[in-house]
Formats: sequence, structure tokens, C-alpha cells
Amino acid sequence: MKTFAIPLLSILFFTQLSFSQIINDGIGAIIFFSEEDIFYDGQLILSNNDTISGSISLNHFKKDGYVTKFEDDKGLRPIFNKDISQVILTHTDKNGNTTQTLFLKLDDSLKFYRVLKEGSVTVFDSSVRPYNGNLVASVLIKSDEEIIDTFNFWTSGPKQDLINYLNEREGTSYKRRDFKSVDEIISLVVE
Repeated sequence: MKTFAIPLLSILFFTQLSFSQIINDGIGAIIFFSEEDIFYDGQLILSNNDTISGSISLNHFKKDGYVTKFEDDKGLRPIFNKDISQVILTHTDKNGNTTQTLFLKLDDSLKFYRVLKEGSVTVFDSSVRPYNGNLVASVLIKSDEEIIDTFNFWTSGPKQDLINYLNEREGTSYKRRDFKSVDEIISLVVE
């Protein structure tokens, strides 16, 4: 039994070692999922109110905090999220329609969160992509300076988490089938 365990542990150790070499992107940001390294056109509004435009990739973890990768005619460079007040990503769909998506930090967080809709409350999620009608991971609600995370491990996903939040807040019993789109749910939450 011992002779089998040692080679197996060696394989696991070297596999982990080689993976850890892959996750550093060359400018000091650690990449956990390569699909998050997608760049979108947009603008960074810096803490000093300067605005810069170029290609942007959000929320890359670095040991000193989160960075946003920014590329323009001067090249690729990381900018610490603490030095950015907001991000606006622009996306043009296949029909030529252009939309802008706002990203803000919540309270003292150094991560940017996608603003899904603002109204009496503001609805956020943790996607780093322009909004296209899909929710990602936790959906957060900011109401009167309180931030509510709707995540529930036992539900089927963020859409159901948002429905559960709405049902609890309003005393209703909505089901997923009651809504044709995520936007319908979000509109009810924001009213």
C-alpha cells in the first residue's frame, strides 16, 4: 500500500506545482479562470476624476489587492482597483446595438461589482462582463447603505436567489415560471 501512495502523492504534488506556474499572468495578477481575462472596451474613472479609455479586464487578484488590467496605445498595465472609482464597459452586440455597463465598488471592497439596475435599491452581481441578461454568482442588493447578499447554497442559482429575496421582502410566492426574463425580476426588486 505504501508503494502505491508515494507515487500517487508525487503526481498530485507536481501537478499542483505546474498549475501554480500557469496562474500568474506576467504582470503580477493571478488568474484563476482564464475566461475572466477577457478585455472589453471601456473607460476607467480614476479616483482623481481623470478618465482613461481603452481595453479593460476587471478584478484580477494580486497579493497587494485587486487590479484592473488596462491596455491602450501605451501598452498593457495593471491599475490597482483602489485607484479607480468606477468602470464603464461598452459592448456592441451582433445587431450593432451598443450598451454600457457600470461597475462600482461596494463599501470598502476592493472588487468591482456589476450594476444591474438602480432605483429605490441597487442590484449588483459579481460578473466582470457587460450585462447581457444573465446573472453571475451572488446577487447583492444595496438598500439604505445596507448590503444584502442573496446567495443561498441550496437554491438552483442566482435567479432563484433573487426570487427568494423578493418573496421574503414582499411576502409573495413567485416561482421561476412567473418571469420571462431576469430583467423582470430585477425590475420588481428595484421598484
